[in-house]
Amino acid sequence: MQKMQTNGPIRDYASYASLNQRRYLRPQTSGETLDNGLHTYRLYFREIASYCLAPSALIAGFISCFSALLIPRLFQTSFLQNSRLQILEFIVILFVGLAIGFIVAGIGLAKISSICHGIADLQLKGSGSFQIDIERNSNKAFLSSFFTYIRTFWFVIFPFALSLAPIIICGFIATVTPETDALTGIAGVLSLLCIPVGAVWSLTRIGLGIGAVSVTLAENVTPKEAIKRANYLFGRKSQPAPKTNPVGTSIGNGIVIYLILRGGYSAIIGQFEIERNITGWFSNAYAKQTVELILSILPEFIAIWLIVPFIALTGALYYQQRRIVVEGLDIETLYEILPANRR
Repeated sequence: MQKMQTNGPIRDYASYASLNQRRYLRPQTSGETLDNGLHTYRLYFREIASYCLAPSALIAGFISCFSALLIPRLFQTSFLQNSRLQILEFIVILFVGLAIGFIVAGIGLAKISSICHGIADLQLKGSGSFQIDIERNSNKAFLSSFFTYIRTFWFVIFPFALSLAPIIICGFIATVTPETDALTGIAGVLSLLCIPVGAVWSLTRIGLGIGAVSVTLAENVTPKEAIKRANYLFGRKSQPAPKTNPVGTSIGNGIVIYLILRGGYSAIIGQFEIERNITGWFSNAYAKQTVELILSILPEFIAIWLIVPFIALTGALYYQQRRIVVEGLDIETLYEILPANRR
């Protein structure tokens, strides 16, 4: 009888399955993978919180700068008499800001993902010196994870960016055609319909993008190969077909938690005038502005610090689980170590 591989992708899994008179292993449900993620998150919460503090602060710091400096600049112009230059200035500032944002977010998310993937890997294998291995593995995997994030950012947002092209083209055309030209206005309205289509299409790619990062961290492949592998493991044509993607579920739950956190925080700050009381301790204007900025993004920082690592951890465990059911990799591992499989 053919012997099962214990590592690496199985080249002819269909042949192996027929020899063993069974088709596929049962994929875990989304709830089971989330239970596994929550178990590991609780078990290593102290390490996750300490290692992810600095990259979370980096992302939150950029968000504060983006909201305080760049967004107001978008609605200012140096060309009051020239509408074409106004549009060009708006587009340049927006895309430069987004490009810098992608790089900063990529650095922070790459560090968080490499840490959480290392924790998930050590949890599954149950070997090694935890702190030393996490630091060494996360540093080694950082660059490959960063470049994969940059590549997957583009992979995810490409449909949305493509949907913006018609409205941008119509905007340029409108600046060189008479204001009475009705066709330009109609084309502009129709081009707006492309935006929700592109947004939905981009949302459907988020799971594959996160999966590609897990593939890179585990298999050390190029970003292009990682996206291809992620489509094989997590795509709609993958066999056995994946159930509801737990990464998408964790992202949705994280958004709900963030909205509750943001709403409650704003209500408390406004009700008890905490911001005014704290800023009253400082006489320097710059110090007051800095404190106001920090207080304004505190919910975002907490969400990034505590929720994003859980999403990354869930993605790492989901990758391991898909490798097991699709390629037969280390079948015993999840079913012996993680609690959701012992029901």
